[in-house]
This record gives sequence, C-alpha cells and structure tokens, in this order.
Amino acid sequence: MKCIMALTLAGMSSNATAQQLNVQPIKAGLNEQATLVVTAGNMTGFTAMQFTLSLPEGIVIAENAITKGEAVANHELTMCSLTNGDRMFVIYNMDLNTFKNGELLRIPVTIGSNAKSGEGELSIIRFSTTKSISSEGTNVKFNMTITGPSLGDVNGDGSITAQDASLVLQLVAKKITPTTEGVFYNAADVNG
Repeated sequence: MKCIMALTLAGMSSNATAQQLNVQPIKAGLNEQATLVVTAGNMTGFTAMQFTLSLPEGIVIAENAITKGEAVANHELTMCSLTNGDRMFVIYNMDLNTFKNGELLRIPVTIGSNAKSGEGELSIIRFSTTKSISSEGTNVKFNMTITGPSLGDVNGDGSITAQDASLVLQLVAKKITPTTEGVFYNAADVNG
C-alpha cells in the first residue's frame, strides 16, 4: 500500500514556538494490551503535524482503536502503513485551529508472544504553523519494556527446564489453570 499525503495550509497567524512531544513508556507482558499515549506541550501556533511511529518487532498497533485526545479533538487524523512496517500519521485542521497542549493520541498496542523490550521512536517529519511555515521536527524516543518471564519459562524462574514442560502439559490437560499461582500462562504459548 502506498502512502501519499499532501497538506496545504494557508493564511494563518504568527507566533509559532518550539514544539515538544512526549510518548509515555510502556511496561507490559507478552500477549497483553497496552496503550501508547502521545502528549504535546508548547504547541502555540501549530496547526498540523506529520510523523512516523516505529515500534520494536512483535508489537502491533490496533489501528481501529486509536483515539484522538483533547489537544487535537477538532483536527483530522489520517494514518497509513509504510513498507518498512512503520505507521505514518498526519494531523491537520482545515479551519486553521491550532493544537492545544495535552494529549494528542491514544494508540492501543498488543504485545505479541515474540516481542522483546526495546526502544520506540516517533519521527517528526514536519509541523505546519499558522503562517504556512513548515518547521522540521525532532525524533522522540521512548522505552517499551516487556515484563514477566520469557517464552517457555512457565514457572518464571529464569530458566526453561523440564518443570516448565510439565506445567505446560498440566495446563493442556486442565490439571491446573492459567490462574494457578506461580504459573505464567502467557509464557506457555510459545508459538502465539
């Protein structure tokens, strides 16, 4: 799928200040849901932005569940997938309203069974100001920490042993349940 977007803004006011974006770090376990929260500060005079979002392998965006925050409630949001797996976002307002400070987007993600901790990155391509001036942005990096044991380590002791295999067999035979204390059910599903 190709992603081609054009953004034309004209006739706007003057005071654009340096923008600040932030992405809250995520801590979640394998096969769990989490939410990336993108916030903005110092957005005076900015009417549009374009950025890409890169996530570590195994972390999948729930695109249909992305919501806009109060900072861009009256703005349009367009998204598309890029060939390298990143997502491009364009937020704009043809009525020339500027962004407010605060929450821009809530982006739900699923931590896949093959996910590993890593660094995500919001690569800001450009901001458009109320005078049709584009300013280059910066990159915002954030941590994504996978909590809990690694795949196969069903008892969470840090090693994959015959005891883990025994627990998997007991789970399959329903001798124990996913809620049994000391059993990390998500670690048992090694193939997702």
